[in-house]
Amino acid sequence: MLFRHFTFSILWALLILMLSLVPGSELPEMSFWELLTFDKVMHIFMYGVFSFKTMMAASKQNTFWWMRRWAGLFTIISVSLFGLSIEIMQETLLADRYGDWVDLLANTIGVFIGLYIFRAVFYDCIRR
Repeated sequence: MLFRHFTFSILWALLILMLSLVPGSELPEMSFWELLTFDKVMHIFMYGVFSFKTMMAASKQNTFWWMRRWAGLFTIISVSLFGLSIEIMQETLLADRYGDWVDLLANTIGVFIGLYIFRAVFYDCIRR
């Protein structure tokens, strides 16, 4: 079954969505430099884990041959589009949050770091 392998990825995506849609007034107050450093590191970490687990799920599943064959491309596209959609939601749907292209860049860096770590750890297991 397809979703059996994607359970962690889906739950992680819901966690990212929940944290991304928290009203800005409820976020802890930090100085500009603390926010810049901590915020971007958290974006990279969250999307790194998300892409790692999505890559793992896509390469394990047997429902769609193309998803398994192009698991890396599937992961880059799906996780990056998820990050883009969250930034758009923050800009358009929330009054006290805003979309940030630097956050999107940090998300994308996280996607590629997660894929790099996956390939470093599981290189011998990847079927070509």
